[in-house]
Amino acid sequence: MHALMQFLLSSPLTHATHRIIRLRPLFLALTLTLIPQIHGLGQSHPLDSLTANEIDRAAQAITSLGKAGRDPLFPIIALNEPPKAEVLNWKAGMPVRREALAMVLDRERNSTFEVMVDLHNPTNVNWKQIEGVQSMFTTVDDAAVIKAVRENPDWQAAMTRRGITHFDDVAISTWAPGHFAIAGRSQGDRFFRAIFNLKGSQTNYFGPPIEGVEAVIDATSPKSDIAPQAVHVTDHGIRTIAKESTDFFNPILRGTNRPALKPLLVSQPDGPSFTLQGNEVRWDRWRFRYGFHPREGLVLYQVTYNDEDCERSVLYRASISEMLVPYGDGAPAWFWRNAFDEGEYGLGKSSSPLELGQNTPAHATLVDVPMANDTGTSETWPRRIDIYEREGDTLWTHFDTYAQVTEGRRSRELVMGFIATIGNYDYAFHWIFRQDGSIEFVTELTGIILTKGVDATRCQVCLQNQGRSGTIVPTGVDRPGTLVAPNTVGVNHQHFINMRLDFDVDGASNSVKEINTRALPRSRENPHNNAFIATQTVFGRENEAMRDVNPASHRAWAIFNPSVSSQLGHNSAYVLEPGANAQPFLSRNSEVRRFAGFLDHAFFATRYNASELYAAGPYPTHAPKPENIATYARNKQSILNQDVVAWYTFGITHVTRPEDYPVMPAARAGFKIVPKGFFNHNPALNVPSASKPLR
Repeated sequence: MHALMQFLLSSPLTHATHRIIRLRPLFLALTLTLIPQIHGLGQSHPLDSLTANEIDRAAQAITSLGKAGRDPLFPIIALNEPPKAEVLNWKAGMPVRREALAMVLDRERNSTFEVMVDLHNPTNVNWKQIEGVQSMFTTVDDAAVIKAVRENPDWQAAMTRRGITHFDDVAISTWAPGHFAIAGRSQGDRFFRAIFNLKGSQTNYFGPPIEGVEAVIDATSPKSDIAPQAVHVTDHGIRTIAKESTDFFNPILRGTNRPALKPLLVSQPDGPSFTLQGNEVRWDRWRFRYGFHPREGLVLYQVTYNDEDCERSVLYRASISEMLVPYGDGAPAWFWRNAFDEGEYGLGKSSSPLELGQNTPAHATLVDVPMANDTGTSETWPRRIDIYEREGDTLWTHFDTYAQVTEGRRSRELVMGFIATIGNYDYAFHWIFRQDGSIEFVTELTGIILTKGVDATRCQVCLQNQGRSGTIVPTGVDRPGTLVAPNTVGVNHQHFINMRLDFDVDGASNSVKEINTRALPRSRENPHNNAFIATQTVFGRENEAMRDVNPASHRAWAIFNPSVSSQLGHNSAYVLEPGANAQPFLSRNSEVRRFAGFLDHAFFATRYNASELYAAGPYPTHAPKPENIATYARNKQSILNQDVVAWYTFGITHVTRPEDYPVMPAARAGFKIVPKGFFNHNPALNVPSASKPLR
């Protein structure tokens, strides 16, 4: 049966033929019940995430060899995914390789390694030292940096000059160092920066900013502790520290609660309609697998749609590839704040627990994940993934004015995601599956904006205006942002998120085309100047597929299978439809842009390469030279009828508002992938009505 489906998905068949030869649900059900556990490792599929036992075995195998010093750090221990061809050819009951891939930091020698461990034979360990780079941020680094800064006499003196004598009242935030030169730093040294807020006794860590003081910390140390003398403090001048509390955890600050709305309850008396078996999810016509990675967070695998008993592939792997948050203030303590949130800190490692009725619906199913801590010990992180159904909007409807009858359907959606808290910001990432065959990815940005301390208590821009018309170019202390509270400016910034989408539309051999809509000139066929058409441009090579969003032409990109067509002759395709987006304000000449190649264009398409997972490269801050999506695409490989990967970047420009403070309402951005010619007609036509039987 597996060989038959491989033939079906790789042969030039019509969609009608797909419907003749089908995978019967009964056969699938019987097959699933026969899946054995593999070699005693507790796994039933080659893409299942590492178990706690496997994490511990991998760390022990690495530590026992002593090649990474006595106390190595493990920023990442995750599944080393088997080759794609091997996964696609795997059948239930077959043995499967189980390998762990670890990022390992040897603090004694300041060396970073990538280490692969064969979990069937843990004595089989493959080491690779990565020269001139640094591993991801760790909690061990964070604790050591904070301790060293707090004990540094220059920092204590800077705080004393600001009237702060209880040093424990200061919240210290550790940042990656940025891409700019630091005096005395050699390539490959491990450095961090630190900034400060006055926390006091409040719960909110991010109290009023202590402006003008920054610290650079040399963490290139063979010990877990960093000496206070490794901290270099710069004081750029004293600014007023705001007196207003930022502690929105305190009910007094939030104020008297408004009257509660009447209860709105979701009732599922028979339970949810999705099934969660191991790492496999089934809902309505959708089936997919998931994993949880320390760097990427939630990863989707092998997304398929059951089209009248024929299981058709859409995506092999879908993940968040990188995030960048550049701040738009050129001041000495700000210019370097360009955080690669995924590559420097890890979205999975930064995931936060979900609380029913607060940051996830009260009826959601919550999933724990096994994760390695930074010393290599497995832990169970509770409530990191949520999955739930919700009512959507109108699926389809029509009122026939002649028959005076309505036929319509309400939509149901399946939502799966997680939340990452990276310093002050919180990001909720969710995949949304719909009954019309479409998938949406949405990011909700909330949490606490990064603020700057100023002497002003009233908006300088509004004072410049004085009721006149015309353009106002800010000149005051709030020039790089907006005054959000007395003595507090929310600094302008942007958020960019790059997605890696390994499409397998009806099989792995796909092509990519761009769709643009344009008006036709006046002609014999267009005498009234009302005609417009959609043009299609098929890309031959990677360098041709570096493209920008263009709302003026309703631009979109389709990943299609040239060998599979519908009854109407359409190539089977899924279209990536951009949502709201942003253009980067970082200059192309900036050092950051060299390493953030995914900002150069919104869309890229490349030939599948298992090692090309991250749009800013595996080490976005510390790499000796850029290695990112722009360099991948310069290979100019053919993407015509090949296994192709689409990369899409979307962003938000955040010009802050007082309403964003002290905790901001969620801002939303994302994109959709929708079928185009994949089905012969509306795939939601046979969704039953909730109020009456389908006629």
